[in-house]
Amino acid sequence: MKLIYRGSTYEYDPTQPRRTDSDRFENVREPFTLTYRGSVYRLDPHQQPAPATYQPRSAYQLTYRGSTYQVQPNGERTTATRPIKPTKSVKTPLTVSAIALSRNLSRVHQANLERNLQRRIQSAQEKGDNALLALLEAEQRQLV
Repeated sequence: MKLIYRGSTYEYDPTQPRRTDSDRFENVREPFTLTYRGSVYRLDPHQQPAPATYQPRSAYQLTYRGSTYQVQPNGERTTATRPIKPTKSVKTPLTVSAIALSRNLSRVHQANLERNLQRRIQSAQEKGDNALLALLEAEQRQLV
């Protein structure tokens, strides 16, 4: 099957096994010299990568979103979740002061909306923008 990627054409046979990274560098004889942010690295494709050197000596405990688990030195994870304590939902009845506070907040909010609208109307009048003035007056009628 002929495939094209960014102008490069190549043949692909899905019945053949895929090549691994080590197969791609079979024909390369000399190491690569790579530069990244000013640092120079030499990469020999025939050399096996060094094994990971970090091995934790003891288990450590982690918590994610309330679930606690331990990671053992061999990489195993053991989950030790804490039982969830049921919470009591306490519904407090609305008192007279809470209702009065709610009404007061509504009045303050309404006054702020009206004051802001008056400022915008005054600005539109100063600029002589009649289309905006008509829209703001319609908004004022809706507020009342």
